[in-house]
Amino acid sequence: QTPLVLFAALLWHYRDVAHERNRIRQAFRNYLPERAVEALARDLSAAPGGELMHGVCLSTDASRYTTLAERMTPEDLAALLNRYYESLFKPVRAHGGFISDVVGDAMLAVWAQVIPDASQRAQACRAALEVAQAAERFNHSLESADLSTRIGLHAGPILLGNIGAADHLEYRAVGDIVNTASRLQALNKVLGTRVLASHETVQGLDEFLCRDLGTFLLPGKNRPTAVVELRGIASAATDSEEAFVHDFSAAVRSYQKGNFSEARSRFVLHLERFPQDGPARHYMALCEHFLVQPPGPGWDGLGQRHDRRR
Repeated sequence: QTPLVLFAALLWHYRDVAHERNRIRQAFRNYLPERAVEALARDLSAAPGGELMHGVCLSTDASRYTTLAERMTPEDLAALLNRYYESLFKPVRAHGGFISDVVGDAMLAVWAQVIPDASQRAQACRAALEVAQAAERFNHSLESADLSTRIGLHAGPILLGNIGAADHLEYRAVGDIVNTASRLQALNKVLGTRVLASHETVQGLDEFLCRDLGTFLLPGKNRPTAVVELRGIASAATDSEEAFVHDFSAAVRSYQKGNFSEARSRFVLHLERFPQDGPARHYMALCEHFLVQPPGPGWDGLGQRHDRRR
């Protein structure tokens, strides 16, 4: 009987430990992606380090958040943000991404695989379009607040893992693509757009309707970035939407060749049809500037004046 009682006690203890580990797993899934949770379940002695992968970063930011936070109580602001992020998280998770970071009104979502895969980039693009739609629906549900959401996407190598020191670690995405996605998100504010992506993100993805916006030297970077506006699913685009993209792209090409008079004429025609188009108004101002003050030798066709290259 003694061995039987000992075996039963060990079995009961194992059952309790397994139950407790499962509870810990469930709790950590609210904060970490599945791969990180399983790694912790195998070894709780976490240490700094990570795994080099290929990924896509989706960065978001909401306009007028500071003004909104100023006039709301912390409790009301927290309740509003919880509802806001609930609407944004769903499309990210539905398309295989995980939430890497949330700070105030900003979110960073990540898709990562060991081997580069175009389907991963497509998933991130679909999520970005749905996040924009979800944010718009959320704004329509508000009476006085407005959290118009800007989105940036970039793809490339990324390190995922524990960043920090021995007494404080966070599971983070680290790499240039994180910064670039954030800079693209911010460029929306300059251009009056909603969803911007790098050319690397959408390359070869014919299912999406993209508008070529030219090249920009993003703040803090030394190499220009080819930028596109992610507008929707190509198969659902109307003839008018396709003409909108085609005509604008032709005007940008004239600008990049230094044909500012021709480019200006093209943008004038474009703005007659779409007077609120932010990128066209942006390039129109550049054309007028360069017609008065032509760029010097070696002009690189960037979608900005040289005095803005910082």
